[in-house]
This record gives sequence, structure tokens and C-alpha cells, in this order.
Amino acid sequence: KQRERDGNKSVLSGVPESLPSIIKAYRVQDKARNVGFDWEKPADVWDKVREELSELEAELGRGDHEASEHELGDFLFSVINAARLYRLNPDNALEHTNH
Repeated sequence: KQRERDGNKSVLSGVPESLPSIIKAYRVQDKARNVGFDWEKPADVWDKVREELSELEAELGRGDHEASEHELGDFLFSVINAARLYRLNPDNALEHTNH
């Protein structure tokens, strides 16, 4: 986990801090793709989404609010990555849900 977060710091360079979190996550993942970090097939991302969901459920079960929030972030990041791989705009998708 720590290596994932440390890797995110260098990928974040050039992504404006002022962006909404969903757009920022999408941009970071797109930048990572440009330097060779991506799934070979979009369907491969679902194992990562399930892994992150499992980690979130475990932390929620422990009742650790801070750790749960970090795991929720990891889960959302992986779902946003899935959206990117399927060429879906996660911000638009959420906006549709809100209406």
C-alpha cells in the first residue's frame, strides 16, 4: 500500500490540486498509463476492485474510521480506474445518478 501511495506522488506532478477528486484520480491514472502502468485488458481491473472492496469491508469490520476512510479512497480510485479503462467518464456517471 505504501509503495502505491509513494508512486502516486510522482505521477501527481502536473495534475492541478484544484481539480475535483474524481477528475484528479482519472488524470493520475491516465498519466500512469502514459508511463506504462496499466492493465493489459480492461477486464483485468475487476480483481483489483474486488481486492479494494474486501480491504474496505475488513477495516469497516474493525471499526477503524481513519483506516476505513483510506480504504474507501483506494476502492473509489480503483473504480475510477475501471471507468477509465472502459472509456466511461466517472464524473458524468455520478452526475447522472445525482439527477
